[in-house]
Amino acid sequence: MGPDAILRCKTSMMVRIGAFNALYRGEPGVVFGASSHVRLAQILHQWLAIGGRRATASNYTPRPLRGFVSEPNALITVKHQVFMDDQRVTVGGNDAAPAGWLGRLTLGFERRNGRTLLATRRHQGPFTVQRAFYPEEDYPQVYLLHPPGGVVGGDRLELSVDMGIGSHALLTMPGATKFYRSAGAQAGLKQVFTLADDSILEWLPQGNIFFPGAKVLMDSEFTLHSGARLLGFETLCFGRPVMDEGFELGQLNSRLRINLPHSPGLSERLRIVDGDLGKLGNYPLNATFFAAPASDDMLNAVREILSEANSPAAGASLVDQVLVARLLDDDNQRLQTLLHRIWLRLRPMMLGREAVIPRIWST
Repeated sequence: MGPDAILRCKTSMMVRIGAFNALYRGEPGVVFGASSHVRLAQILHQWLAIGGRRATASNYTPRPLRGFVSEPNALITVKHQVFMDDQRVTVGGNDAAPAGWLGRLTLGFERRNGRTLLATRRHQGPFTVQRAFYPEEDYPQVYLLHPPGGVVGGDRLELSVDMGIGSHALLTMPGATKFYRSAGAQAGLKQVFTLADDSILEWLPQGNIFFPGAKVLMDSEFTLHSGARLLGFETLCFGRPVMDEGFELGQLNSRLRINLPHSPGLSERLRIVDGDLGKLGNYPLNATFFAAPASDDMLNAVREILSEANSPAAGASLVDQVLVARLLDDDNQRLQTLLHRIWLRLRPMMLGREAVIPRIWST
């Protein structure tokens, strides 16, 4: 294989140059220079997305790449497209077809002999879990892993979680999910959670970061059956505030639904077009904490926390037994600290046990 097709890293990993089309879909005349914002991390993302398989003479076919030029001091000279087994990315020319990676993860939890077990685990693509940890004897903490660390236009992540009768699990992640710039195709994140009778789910992800120019469709749905309980939050970060980077030209269509047995629950949608954050007061960070079924005492506890916090904009409400706290901020550390404080306070009130902080949050 020629050096124009593969970049050998210090870790001896083989990176697929053809995956560049997931970032820039074959637009004629694109130059990848040393000053380009196409970073090695994004290349590694695509390499990991195909499982890190090494190209060999039997599964590599170089072909001319129309419409691309290179410069002498370029970071990478792009001259070929690469085919890896049945995983194909098409690049170059106006006939280029949208391509993307599917990461699908299905989890099922069951309570057996007084303990919740991860009974079902199926995954497709670069979306999986570590083994279940048991900081408390009867229920697990499970870390969801997306090794590429980022999603580009055309990629899809799908998560399905089934909580069996009487089961209890806490789900979190080691880091935020990043959605990179798209040249046209939309990235998708679909999450479906089903809580059977008397089950408990604590959904505590690290958040989502949307880079400038990202185009994302998000859909999160929680369905609670009789006696089921839910504690969770979701964070949306538009751009990278710490780097004074906004969400220029970005698009987000996000939907959150919490279905209760005998009431409408919660159904809301947030749509951001052309990076305009006016409906969020131009704050780059937006978080929603939710708990169901909740009580007036829980609402008062959350409002007390918010009144003591140094948050620019925050409020809480209780409708149809769904407690919702909404937070706007420009400081992610302050926002995450506040979300964790709310969880630490509400967990004993809802579940009758003190919180055990996931170890991954401290690494």
